Amino acid sequence: MKNNELCFYQQERHFWSGICKNTVSISDTAIAYFSELPVPAFSFIYLHSGASIADFKAGNALFFEQKNLMSLSYMKKCCHSSRQL
Repeated sequence: MKNNELCFYQQERHFWSGICKNTVSISDTAIAYFSELPVPAFSFIYLHSGASIADFKAGNALFFEQKNLMSLSYMKKCCHSSRQL
């Protein structure tokens, strides 16, 4: 990785780490950032030089898993609050 690419990568990583509290290293060239917001659209896959389609697919699978977990959590909250009524 060239110096300017490394500098840009470090700036991006710092920026997204400030927004997204949970990170998952997918490979040496890809990191998934997950925000604490209840919408997976605010999560982000950062692919840098040398990343492959497999890296993207692995990150995308994590987002689908997060979306499913959020949906289940939301359904449990809705069912619990409707029982209290």
